[in-house]
Amino acid sequence: MIRSVRIKPGQTAELEAILPVDRVVEIDDSGRCSLFDQQIIIADDQIAEVV
Repeated sequence: MIRSVRIKPGQTAELEAILPVDRVVEIDDSGRCSLFDQQIIIADDQIAEVV
């Protein structure tokens, strides 16, 4: 299942550089997210809210 989540501020510089302005990304059940052709794993403690 794909869900949209808002990422908490204060992530690594690499992640902050590619996050959208609204900080909302889509992740799958395993926490994988594709941003600008990069596969990133988003942990539960990085999620501010499900939107």
